[in-house]
Amino acid sequence: MPKKILVALVIMVIITIGFIYGFYGIYSDYKNAQENRFSENTETIKLPEETIKPGAKIVYITKFRECGHEQRTESSIDEKYVGYTKARLQEEFKEWGIESFSSSKVVMTKLVDGICENHYYIGIYEGYVALFQGEPGKSSKVLEITDIKAGILKEEDRRLLEKGIIINSKDEFLKIREGLTH
Repeated sequence: MPKKILVALVIMVIITIGFIYGFYGIYSDYKNAQENRFSENTETIKLPEETIKPGAKIVYITKFRECGHEQRTESSIDEKYVGYTKARLQEEFKEWGIESFSSSKVVMTKLVDGICENHYYIGIYEGYVALFQGEPGKSSKVLEITDIKAGILKEEDRRLLEKGIIINSKDEFLKIREGLTH
């Protein structure tokens, strides 16, 4: 009897191994078929790029490195840019960075060395102390010429004024002007 049990046991082990192997093979084929089905049906859908629409606004922000101020101007976008994508607009405005882009509004920024035109400086104009708008040594506008002759100033004050003293307001100018006359 033990020989019959041993043979029966071997047959059962062989049947079990065959069943497991068969089941695993069928399951593996099913799993691969499912994966192939999903990968074959997967498509990459490319959404159309957003473009500028008529009537869109454009905001230019100029940031001044030296004084830290910003100047903003906003206007309707030029009709020739209608239909432009962000990438195409960036090609057109290489010196500007696009901060935000939508079909109805574009915000562009640029960083500039120097100070903004909202600053003033005190300098010398035609031998007199004067108030200028802008930055010393660059294109600036004479706002006021005082009756203080540069020749009567202390040497140190005159040297500073020849370079230009940057100030933030006309009130500051009045204080310095008063100090120069005393």
